[in-house]
Amino acid sequence: MKKIIGILLSSIIFSFASFGQVSIALPEIDKLINVEGNGPYQRILEEAATRAGLKYSSVVFPKKRALHHFLERKDFDCLFTFTQTLRDKLGSSSILASYPFGAYKGFIFTPKSSKPLSLNSDLKNLTVGGVTGFEGTYLSLQNKGVKISLYPSEEMIFKMLETKRLDAVLAFLPDSQGRISMLNWDAQQPFFQSYDRLNCRNTTVGQEFLTKLSHELKIMHKNGRIKKLLGSAYLPITGDFSLEK
Repeated sequence: MKKIIGILLSSIIFSFASFGQVSIALPEIDKLINVEGNGPYQRILEEAATRAGLKYSSVVFPKKRALHHFLERKDFDCLFTFTQTLRDKLGSSSILASYPFGAYKGFIFTPKSSKPLSLNSDLKNLTVGGVTGFEGTYLSLQNKGVKISLYPSEEMIFKMLETKRLDAVLAFLPDSQGRISMLNWDAQQPFFQSYDRLNCRNTTVGQEFLTKLSHELKIMHKNGRIKKLLGSAYLPITGDFSLEK
C-alpha cells in the first residue's frame, strides 16, 4: 500500500510541478530510480535537462507497468532503459535513444552457497528465472538452449532463488548491487552488456529533446559529474553513440 501511495503521489507531483516538453515513464530501479524522485538517475536527468533548458514530466512505475504504459497504452513520449526491448518490439527506426546515463551488465546469479555459473556451464537442466521486459537481453542464453521462465520483478526471482524454487536467476549490475552479498556469479562472464539510456518515440520533439539532453550528458560524463552522482554504481562509458544506434 505504501508503494502504491508513493507512485500516486509521484504521478500527481510530476504532473503538476514538471509538466513540460515530453512525458517520461521511469521504471523503478533499486538504488537508482525511486518514487521519492531523488534516485541518482533522476538527479542526472534533472540536472542535464536544466543545463539544456528542457522541461519534462515523469512518473515512476514498477518496471512491468512502465513498459506497459509506453508500449500498450502509449501514454508517454519516452521510457527510460529497455532500449533493445523497445527496438525489438517496435522496430529500430521507431525508437531514438540518448547518450548513456550509465552502463549495466547481466550476470547469472546463484546463491552464495552454490558455485558460480559461467556462460559455458550446462544450464539446460536448471530452472532459470528472468524478468518480463528483458527478453531481448536473454537471446545469447536462449540460443544455447537455456529455458528461461519469466516473472514480473527482480524481487520475485530473488525470493524464488532464496527458497530454492529457482537454481539461478538472470539479473543486472548495478541494479542488483544491494543483493550481491548473498549471491555468487562469474564477474568475468556477463551474458549481456549495454547502457541505460532514455528512449523516445522517433518524432521531431523526441529528437530535439534527446539531442540537447545528450549534449549535456556527454559533458557530465567528461567532467566527472555523473560518476560522482552514481558513486559505486558507476561503470565507464565507452564507444560512440547516436540517437539511432
